[in-house]
Amino acid sequence: MSVYCRKGKWYIDFYVNGCRVRECVGSSKGEASRALAVRKSEAIQGKFSFHKAKRSSLFAEFAEEYLAYCRANKKCPSRDATSLKVLIPFFQGKRLCDISAFDVEKFKLFRKKQVTGASTNRDLTCLKSLFNKAVKWHKAEGNPVVEIKFFREDNIIEKILTPDELERLLAECNPHIKPIILTAVHSGMRLNEILSLEWQCVDMQKKTITVIQSKSGRSRKIPMNMTLTNLFSSLKGNSNKFVFGSGDNPIKSVRTAFESAIKRSGVPKVRFHDLRHLFATRLVAAGVDLVTVQQLLGHSTIQMTMRYAHSSADSQRRAVECLEDGVFEKSSHNLVTRQKKADNVVALSACNT
Repeated sequence: MSVYCRKGKWYIDFYVNGCRVRECVGSSKGEASRALAVRKSEAIQGKFSFHKAKRSSLFAEFAEEYLAYCRANKKCPSRDATSLKVLIPFFQGKRLCDISAFDVEKFKLFRKKQVTGASTNRDLTCLKSLFNKAVKWHKAEGNPVVEIKFFREDNIIEKILTPDELERLLAECNPHIKPIILTAVHSGMRLNEILSLEWQCVDMQKKTITVIQSKSGRSRKIPMNMTLTNLFSSLKGNSNKFVFGSGDNPIKSVRTAFESAIKRSGVPKVRFHDLRHLFATRLVAAGVDLVTVQQLLGHSTIQMTMRYAHSSADSQRRAVECLEDGVFEKSSHNLVTRQKKADNVVALSACNT
């Protein structure tokens, strides 16, 4: 058994049952020596598989293949790219077949010391998806991430901008970002949906916006209220392809401008995505049913919509005040009166038939 370097890559060379095996295992002699020790242990225990050694790729190499797949097939590959920037260094030098559930658990604890549990879960989700593809493409025997328990997440966002806070934020916005924030508040669209919105998807006569590039992959129509209608009318004079952009190029990011406006306004820090929560919360507070809110947001399930729609403390107080004696009796009386009227209509209809 030996290790050697060729063109900057380290290889191991050994025999099992009289058969010679050579593998490229990493970029350092230390990694190669450790890999050779693993192979020696597997050979002694009778666990070595020629089939596995032949087709198992280095994690870093397969990660690049997986990222290329994401860029070609996913609408938002940036999330995977972000996770892989952390995953590749951690599993550097390891082959897919050598990564165990214990290794993944070590990554999980390592990553949790740097970011939140939710962000760690996103990285684990990326790793799980990567291994699923490796198994499907016959590059790995199994998926070690399936044995890992993800961190529990509390995704309920309690911070919803008040009317005063929203007004202060808008007052401090630069001219190019203020229309984008207004669009988010009055349409509930995601940031990438707003920035990729083309004029051909805006019908000023029917006063509707058609969202084509949605996260779910399904298109949806959003009616424009008077605020959006007036806003888009004022922007319609340009000859740009995108509603928010220049020429054929959309605005790429509003992060710096948005965070600067928040800082100047003195509003407690919120994410741009929280404007989508604000949109849903205002609709629910106005009495709009959850099914309609779900359709406007483009959610596939009502459970997802319920995570976005937060009742305010005032709404909760008004709800329990309905149980006061006078209010409850009045509500009950009105309900009985409406039922009697409905019964009379049915009876009258029966007599006329």
